[in-house]
Amino acid sequence: MKNEDMMEKMENFAMKAREAVCNNEQETRTRLVDPFIEELLGYDIRGASSQVKLEALADFGKGNEKVDYEISSDEGPLVLIEAKATSISLNNVQITKQIHRYFTTNPTVQYAVLTNGHIWRWFKKKKVEGHVLEDEPFLEHDVRNPSQTEISWISAIHQTQCDRKDLARIADVVDMRLRFGDWLKSAFLDPSDNLLRHILTETKYLDGRKNRFTQAVKCMARAALRDAISDCDTKVIEGASRRLQGEEDMMYVSLQDTAPKIISKNGRGPRTN
Repeated sequence: MKNEDMMEKMENFAMKAREAVCNNEQETRTRLVDPFIEELLGYDIRGASSQVKLEALADFGKGNEKVDYEISSDEGPLVLIEAKATSISLNNVQITKQIHRYFTTNPTVQYAVLTNGHIWRWFKKKKVEGHVLEDEPFLEHDVRNPSQTEISWISAIHQTQCDRKDLARIADVVDMRLRFGDWLKSAFLDPSDNLLRHILTETKYLDGRKNRFTQAVKCMARAALRDAISDCDTKVIEGASRRLQGEEDMMYVSLQDTAPKIISKNGRGPRTN
């Protein structure tokens, strides 16, 4: 699904999510999680040929533990989703351990999601340490306030477009983009001495003779940096964002073009939008 189409869907879903009243986990699943899976991920939950299994076993066959949703692609189970009530904080360590434990029981699953209907935390499989999840989510988003990053990811994992090799690479890109963004925010909100020294050197303010890296200079540099950021023209930022997104869209298309085509079970060939 194209990003612009997904953006419209997610913005419409965001309005409903902001208005939804959920008093318990079942209402959260009915009013937020189920619609997210059906409307945004493109999977039919209730149909006879559904690729979504509800209350799937996740305990090495012991019959005691079940994960709320197991979503499959043509190649087998792909995503596990564990849902909690909107009132539950996802920062609870036991909840995080729960989804990590469920993930280890199915060797074909590549992603796991922990959600309270509003916040969605996406985890991906570690690359080297057996079949376990990474400790931190590669993407966390609030469906009430969608941004371009999760729109790109949801577009990629949509049922009509899902390809495992594409997803692995796109997940890495999303992870890198968010880590880079977090670093930039931290760096510019509280710049280190090394960053300030580099900026002052690049702008030729520090020349080793007249101006030196004193405490007073550092304070002035921090203030100047904050002023420069706050004075940035919104249109310039939006334009840069659109250019970057255009480059990302081209990358996603390139990934899809180079990935092996999947033949669906109905024998009709690769799925397209």
